[in-house]
Amino acid sequence: MKRLSAVISAVLMASVMSCKTTPAEPLRVAAAADVAAVLEAKLKPRWTHGPLEIISGSSGLLAKQIEEGAPYDVFLSADQDTVDQLLKSGSCKSASRVQYAQGALALVVPEGSELPLTLADLEKERFQKIAIANPQHAPYGKAALAVLEKNVNAGVLAQRLVFGENVSQTLQLVRSGNADAAIIARSLVKGPSLAIDQSGHLPLKQTAVSCAREAHSGDADQFLKLIMSAEFQKELLSSGFLAPEAKTE
Repeated sequence: MKRLSAVISAVLMASVMSCKTTPAEPLRVAAAADVAAVLEAKLKPRWTHGPLEIISGSSGLLAKQIEEGAPYDVFLSADQDTVDQLLKSGSCKSASRVQYAQGALALVVPEGSELPLTLADLEKERFQKIAIANPQHAPYGKAALAVLEKNVNAGVLAQRLVFGENVSQTLQLVRSGNADAAIIARSLVKGPSLAIDQSGHLPLKQTAVSCAREAHSGDADQFLKLIMSAEFQKELLSSGFLAPEAKTE
């Protein structure tokens, strides 16, 4: 009997130790590609509420995944419209919605290449492939297409446009030499670029919302508070984002 008791005690102890060492399920944050890197580098080290997983992608595709039941607790979109569509579907919590920044566009070229002076210069022969994020599901791609259509001949544009899945992949196209120019989020720019006038496209009202599973509801609220904190707002501004619009009553 003593031996049996010892065996049972050992099994129970192993079970308890296993429970203690098994990490909690992470808070899952689905983030538009333009902001995911900032979250990884600047916010994740400050997060003290348990494991945190950041999933990067285009706003439209991430939203579709949420509608289909993906277990994401917070969604950071590159625009407001995508979030509003999610709210209509009942997938996220309308009371939690916040605008955390405004996005800005910039044009980049491969390292060592000369930047165009204006967007109209993209009609020159040396710009045979012009990359943007897919406008069907990437807000930055939609904004980039709007400014190009206003500045570049439609016939030229139709022959030269190539698409990345999101702004990060679009940047890779130009870094790898598979595009001669790319319009991306200013937050991803690490070198020379051509700033693009905000008036050429609809504002990129970067919006976040809680879609949390019940067990993560409190942590999702804490995450949203953190991205709206004065300290992290400074990080966003220094990373190329613009300040969110002031609230009006």
